[in-house]
Amino acid sequence: MGLRVDPQDIRLALGARGGVAVDLPALLPASLVLELAGEDLRARLYFASAPDGAELCLRADLTIPAALRFIEERPALPVAWLHEGKVFRAPREGETGGSEFVQVGLERYGDADPVAADCDVVLAALEACAAGGLTQPVLTLSDGDLVRDVLARADLPEPWASSLRAGAGNPRALRLRMAEAAGAVPLPEPGALDKALIGLASDEAEAAVEEVLALSRLSLGPGRSAADVMRRLVGKARRALAEPMDPAVLAVIGRLLDVEGPARPAIEAVVAAARDLGVDMSAWAAGWSARLDALAASAPAAAAAAVFRAGRSRNFAYYSGLFFDIAADAAALPAASGGRYDGLLAALSDGAVDQPAVGCVVRPNRLPGPAAGRGA
Repeated sequence: MGLRVDPQDIRLALGARGGVAVDLPALLPASLVLELAGEDLRARLYFASAPDGAELCLRADLTIPAALRFIEERPALPVAWLHEGKVFRAPREGETGGSEFVQVGLERYGDADPVAADCDVVLAALEACAAGGLTQPVLTLSDGDLVRDVLARADLPEPWASSLRAGAGNPRALRLRMAEAAGAVPLPEPGALDKALIGLASDEAEAAVEEVLALSRLSLGPGRSAADVMRRLVGKARRALAEPMDPAVLAVIGRLLDVEGPARPAIEAVVAAARDLGVDMSAWAAGWSARLDALAASAPAAAAAAVFRAGRSRNFAYYSGLFFDIAADAAALPAASGGRYDGLLAALSDGAVDQPAVGCVVRPNRLPGPAAGRGA
């Protein structure tokens, strides 16, 4: 079945706010994609082998290949890029459509005003969806760093503080760690090695793990080290031996994760929950208020109906600030999505390139088409 929306129309709508067309690679190093997009994506990727044996995968999004091209070219800043092409990832359970589909996107690098750039990208996505017939969009806003930031600044007891912060990027993982911290999920009694590692300095504990691995003739998988194993064993043992966290504190964290609703009241609810954890989020709230004001000036209907969700999983783990979805209704799959990913360039270049970045993609196959939009 053909697309009801011409990708060219989407590209023109995105390009109305500026942008130079670029071509992007389709094959990427698999380890790189998994490290940056998140291990949860592995089951949805399509893999290939290079002639030298390196594991590759077909691109699952357009943001990572765009960032790699940016690092290679290092254009004058600020710059906006437009891109179009197929991406390849298996659908989640409940999703419709095939494993390959067209996306059209916009990426912005090096903007001096991140709030203005965020709003420009959201507005570009809204305008592109309107060009594809989506005239009454539902805009869902979130913040990729919100929960991690609050937990990092809250005065939480160890070892639970480290455990909760490690799970902050995934609400399901965080809720499981909260259940462990509450004592609701029993942890196995630490073994002799685990208990011994707790009493050693980090370098001594790492050396002990290396020795055990050597004696057992065990090898670690790619991307894993003896230090990783040591930290995991020590953390698990300390959690098993620790007293449960104060249930009142865990209840506040749960309240933060549950914040969802009209954007402005939801922002206030986040501030209130953070305050109960001893964290001042007033500056964060001011930034979000500025974004909502800017959106309301150009897209008043979408801004008025916008929903903010605090405890929402990111589709890709690299989102570091605002991220958003645009859909036909609350139950529909997103026709457009995007967000801020300021740390991605640095992660891809080992710190050699570090620029603010924000972008979006639109899926023409999830848009109703101009005729359908006029008839709605």
